[in-house]
Amino acid sequence: MLKTTALAKGPAGLGARFAKGPDVKSRHGARYWAEATAGFDFSEADRVPAARFNRLLWEGLMGGRPYPGAARQVGGEDD
Repeated sequence: MLKTTALAKGPAGLGARFAKGPDVKSRHGARYWAEATAGFDFSEADRVPAARFNRLLWEGLMGGRPYPGAARQVGGEDD
């Protein structure tokens, strides 16, 4: 995600290497993400609620596609 932003391309850059594959572009602007993550504590990585953040990222990037694992539960008929 950051590969396509000014954060990675700016003069200071991140100095990061990115995984191979297509560039992912957000379906939303900065205002959407600021509102969606309002109240999250980004001061340290472990302060962000991982499950909520992962779902928020999925919904913001993938639109209406079902969240992985949401349609099936462990211990169901397929197991």
